Amino acid sequence: MNIKERFIKNGMKKPKVEEFLRDHFKKCGYSHSVIKKTPLGMRITVYANKPGMIIGKGGENINKISELLKEKFDFDNPRLDVQEIENPYKKASIVAEEIKNALERGINYRKMGNIMMSRVMESGAIGVEIRISGKMGSSRGRVQRFYNGYLKYSGDTAKKYVDYAVTSAITKAGSIGIKVRILKENPETNIVKIKEKVIEEKITKEDKFVCPYCGKIYEKERSLKIHIGQKHSDEVSTKTDESKEAQLKPKDVGENKEITNKSSVDEQPAKKVESKKEEIPKDEKKIKKQSKKEKTKKKKDNKKGEK
Repeated sequence: MNIKERFIKNGMKKPKVEEFLRDHFKKCGYSHSVIKKTPLGMRITVYANKPGMIIGKGGENINKISELLKEKFDFDNPRLDVQEIENPYKKASIVAEEIKNALERGINYRKMGNIMMSRVMESGAIGVEIRISGKMGSSRGRVQRFYNGYLKYSGDTAKKYVDYAVTSAITKAGSIGIKVRILKENPETNIVKIKEKVIEEKITKEDKFVCPYCGKIYEKERSLKIHIGQKHSDEVSTKTDESKEAQLKPKDVGENKEITNKSSVDEQPAKKVESKKEEIPKDEKKIKKQSKKEKTKKKKDNKKGEK
């Protein structure tokens, strides 16, 4: 057998096992199963709403089903593990199965649709849609739609976050189709989280500029300066004033006394020098005036003698 054929065979087994388990655990609130290959054998974990009914008294049901799986699908040492679902009404398959069982018992479809819709919304889902189509109480077929909240029908968000299930209930009038859609999480909140993660990855430690006052992170230094100028201008001005006061004030009182004494000593000789400088030019002016007067007198006497 080729490797390609082996992979195709293993892929074909999974949906068959799913159908087999779904048929056997109809009334146990079966949701889905996970198959894993281990060194000891095949491990099949079953997720259901009522695990006690699957296990049975002393694990009788599990032993029977494990033998059936070994015979039908040629599994080496299959082991069944059963786990309970925390929120069963968030699973579309469980909701659809409950509606199917109720319709087969003869319960009114409107009553059952409204009950299941309210239970799904109470469990914490964001949106629900239940479609029931077929012959319900009359010869003509009809489609009844029960919906509440917010839903996505197409795109990547619908594939990821919407749980979808389809079943059919067989009644006296005929078969009734049931479709259930449940939006478990709000896709917009997850998109915002993904965007924030991408931004954090882009911003490296070297490119980060952190505000010292509020701790905000900026990509550019210019944007940080604008932020500080707009929102922390008062804090910046108070810090600068405090630093100036600290520079002007001396550290100790003893140092202050020494500075005052030195300043008084230095100021006294400076005044004396200034007074001397002011007196010198006055004497020079007087001597110059006297010399000029003497010269003029001599000139006058010389002129008189010539005459």
